[in-house]
Amino acid sequence: MSESIEKLRPDRDLQCYFFRPSAIAALSESSASGFQVSGTWRQQFDWAVIEWTRDNVFEHPLLRPLPDGDLSGLTLTYDETRTNCIPLDAKLFPTVDWPFLRIWADDAAGIEQIYRVRLSDHATPIAGAYAAASATFTLGGTLTPGDVVELSWLDEHYFHAVQSGETVDVVLSDLAGTIQALSPTVTASHAAASSEIVLTKRTGGQEGNRLGVVATVGGANTETWTPTAQTMSGGASPTEWRITLPFNALVDDATSQPIPTTDIRKMRWTYSAALQDGEFQRSEFDAVVRNWTVAGTNRLYSVAGLGSRRFENDAVTLTGSWQRGEGNFSGGSIHKANTVGDKAETAYEAQVAHELYLGARRTFESGIIELRVDDGPALTYDLFAPGEDFLVRIPLGTQGAGNHSVSAELVGQNTGSSSNSFYFDYFEMAVPATTVESQPARLDETLATDWDTDHSLVLSSERVAWNLQMLGFLGRANHYTGAILFYELTNPANLYASGTVTFTGVPVFSQTVQVVLDGTIFSRLTLSTDTLESVTQSFAYLINNGSTAVRAQLPRNTLTIFARTLGLAGNAITLSASPASGSFQANASGALSGGFDGTWLTDTAAVPRINRAARDWHRAYFAALDALGLESTAAFSTELSHGDPSAAAGIAQRYPDGSAVLLNTPAIQTNFSPTAIDYWKQVYLEMAQLQAEAGVTPWLQFGEVQWWLPSAGGSSSG
Repeated sequence: MSESIEKLRPDRDLQCYFFRPSAIAALSESSASGFQVSGTWRQQFDWAVIEWTRDNVFEHPLLRPLPDGDLSGLTLTYDETRTNCIPLDAKLFPTVDWPFLRIWADDAAGIEQIYRVRLSDHATPIAGAYAAASATFTLGGTLTPGDVVELSWLDEHYFHAVQSGETVDVVLSDLAGTIQALSPTVTASHAAASSEIVLTKRTGGQEGNRLGVVATVGGANTETWTPTAQTMSGGASPTEWRITLPFNALVDDATSQPIPTTDIRKMRWTYSAALQDGEFQRSEFDAVVRNWTVAGTNRLYSVAGLGSRRFENDAVTLTGSWQRGEGNFSGGSIHKANTVGDKAETAYEAQVAHELYLGARRTFESGIIELRVDDGPALTYDLFAPGEDFLVRIPLGTQGAGNHSVSAELVGQNTGSSSNSFYFDYFEMAVPATTVESQPARLDETLATDWDTDHSLVLSSERVAWNLQMLGFLGRANHYTGAILFYELTNPANLYASGTVTFTGVPVFSQTVQVVLDGTIFSRLTLSTDTLESVTQSFAYLINNGSTAVRAQLPRNTLTIFARTLGLAGNAITLSASPASGSFQANASGALSGGFDGTWLTDTAAVPRINRAARDWHRAYFAALDALGLESTAAFSTELSHGDPSAAAGIAQRYPDGSAVLLNTPAIQTNFSPTAIDYWKQVYLEMAQLQAEAGVTPWLQFGEVQWWLPSAGGSSSG
């Protein structure tokens, strides 16, 4: 079976990453026309990304496309829905880059830049509709001439001074008319002969539900508002969007300049946890993409076809001081140099024209190399990649048939790099082909896959299954669900940093009051109708109307401000308030404090035990294998990477000295206590249910995949 591989195909060249350890996410239900990313958010700043990269590092070389970052001839269109994610059209400050498609590409000077495309600029709603948030207040009590009734929100306030002989109907009608005429934020309406006034956000959208309104009275205070304060409700946004991205016409959000798209290194779509009102509660999420279509030219990848060769290890001459390391590299090893002048070189004969590549590693501590083919000019290449670590194929041009020589020499260090390391993996002569071929069937062999390492974890379920099929491994798939990521997590010891602002005295009319958080100023003029409680409530609403770093709550005249970030990091948020003297004061406690970093632990009480990402990925994986005619088995060991090792938890095996059995996974080895056994029984039951939901007969394995093998003497060894 042969297949052509296309750029931007969800089940062939997209992958999923997430913020570890608090978030968990997975890519599943992938096909040529869509995918799902789903999982669990466990703190407010959790995120997950879908990534396309020019430098595929996952497939076997037989299936791995040659690097091709030219997307300039393509237009991508897709439909998307999100659940428990920050909405596509949100106006919140982007604590993470959720509003954007980020594109890594070189500028005209050859310097890599990160460009940002605001997705909402390319989106059209196709399901659901905007609805405006609203709030209804009822005016009761007795009208007293000279009293003032007032409504306020943000930096706006509107009032009516009661005149002799007026009725509630007259008062509310006048107040509604004033708001209707002057407010840029809300409209107001009042039905004749009623005691209600309805405020409605002028713009639709669910973010309007954060707008808080305070209702006050002044004078004899014989009037009453019900309620005295509330946030608006009923605001809604479209539920599904169609995004169209013409890669030849994208512009950067910050500069409005065209984005170069002829050699993109990678792109990332970002999803982030929806902003919660109170202390963050663990929530499952998903983003579902449908009708994914790619139109235009130059979509097909090339691969290294028949006649291609790699030169590595003994086929390459290494001059200088090199260190050999083993791992997931071509031929199982990679060589590292750190001395200027260290060189890798080889000579070869080619029967046909081909593309020549250097296989190397780019990292945050890599150096600068010089590349030379035959007697041609030297090419300088900077391997430094700030904050990253990834394998690359560096193109060295098209070469004709005949004899060739190629070398790569370490020549220097980028000033931003912490070292000058040169990781050499291989040289490759690649004869381009436009199709990949399936390998001869091995009906009684398979590859052991797992959900702990990126080569399954970050790929879609369907892509992993496709790899097994194309490589000819058609025996029963033996899959280790893992010890590190399949379960739920909890952090019971975490404490959020907090601070207070206490308002005392009597509010002074038209006085400026400020609360300053980390340099952000929340300011308000006191009203003639204000009380300590209304001032406190107003600042809580100001802060909660979209602040992403903190949240506020109140008892009476004390405003308590909590960091949204976990633990110690919140202690860095500064807090001040004014006026700090006079008849009315706002006294701040100082920088937020009390934040404490707890430890993420396996939540052995969670139901279900298996987290959302693992459930969705495995259900889809078993279904994908079944669709290809492959049987499957799911395995667990009795390890939990985040298992609580304490004696009180009672789930860890213990050595004779009483210490917990800690493995180099890293993980605890669980024991056979009732607590541990009940936990694992539920885990196995849930996995069997997932297999049944996938339409396959459950097959479960107790113990890791293929770790224990017969020795020559017939016993087992690990």
